[in-house]
Amino acid sequence: MTRPFNALRLALALLFALVLPIGTASAHPRLLRAVPAAESRLPVAPRAVSLTFDESVSVALGRLTLVDAMQHTVALDSVRAVPGDAKTLTAKILGTLRPGRYTVRWQVGGADGHPVRGAYGFVVEEGTAVRPTKGAILPAQGDAPVSVAEAGSSLASCTAWR
Repeated sequence: MTRPFNALRLALALLFALVLPIGTASAHPRLLRAVPAAESRLPVAPRAVSLTFDESVSVALGRLTLVDAMQHTVALDSVRAVPGDAKTLTAKILGTLRPGRYTVRWQVGGADGHPVRGAYGFVVEEGTAVRPTKGAILPAQGDAPVSVAEAGSSLASCTAWR
């Protein structure tokens, strides 16, 4: 009678050991909102990229890259924290965005110092007036933040992008 009991205890201990690492892996920052929103179709080219996470992130480890459909990099200003909000990073778009698909690639570091990376896309629609390279940091009118969960995509991972 002790053998089945010991086997059950062993099985429960193994199950518990497997579940623990899953809980600790979620300690990394998770992307909550993005401007422009993931998979959005914009009638006006955005002026900035802003990302909001579920915890404070390190600007020193923060990195944003914007590329077009041909994988050409679009110039961005340096990544900055939004004043008074340690969970949000932003970078002004310096280059010109023509109609087409764009990918935002990002990297941040949380309290544990491990980098977390992700990427998402958006589209600047045909017929869009190309915005001059000079302008305010405020997002364009069609850039209302949308929850990443609403976009329905998994945007973060602990692996490097290429």
